[in-house]
Amino acid sequence: MIDLTRTMRTYHLLLILFLFRISQAKSQDSGNIKIGSTHTLHSSILDEDRSYWVSLPESYGNPESSYKEYPLLIVLDGSSFFQPISGMANYMGRIGRIPEMIVVGIQNVSRTRDFTPDKIVTARENDFGGGDNFLAFLEEELIPKLDQEYRTVPYRILFGHSLGGLLATHAYMKENTIFNSFLAIDPSFGS
Repeated sequence: MIDLTRTMRTYHLLLILFLFRISQAKSQDSGNIKIGSTHTLHSSILDEDRSYWVSLPESYGNPESSYKEYPLLIVLDGSSFFQPISGMANYMGRIGRIPEMIVVGIQNVSRTRDFTPDKIVTARENDFGGGDNFLAFLEEELIPKLDQEYRTVPYRILFGHSLGGLLATHAYMKENTIFNSFLAIDPSFGS
């Protein structure tokens, strides 16, 4: 024989869970999470427009933090790494594990051109060897623009992965650079 009380309790529990799930789904649709803003800068050095994203720390817009200045974290391969890195940097900065910082993700145009320091002669035509020009774009055009538009301190971090890691390592080894710290994740040094 079916226990009607137990069946009704199960039905009510399932109904409550279903309604909770619907209200949770609706609350997620009510707004967008904004992690940054999109910008474009024409580069005279590269002779092209370059797009980049900027993520400000949560405290940046607070009136009580209006005196604060922030280091810059420049993220190469912004299409791949901007969202996760800016999310982690904002969280870690908010809880005091790292300094709060402005995260800037650079959009790619040509990774092989922009991230390789030397021209490589191959049987096929290639565009390797524009790394120094790209670093000049960062140091002479983009970072000065960021310094003008945002409250920055002169502490800059360069993050790169694979070929971006190669460029970060190249920047580290240069005699003169405006970067203070370098993160070269799985740099592509070749064989």
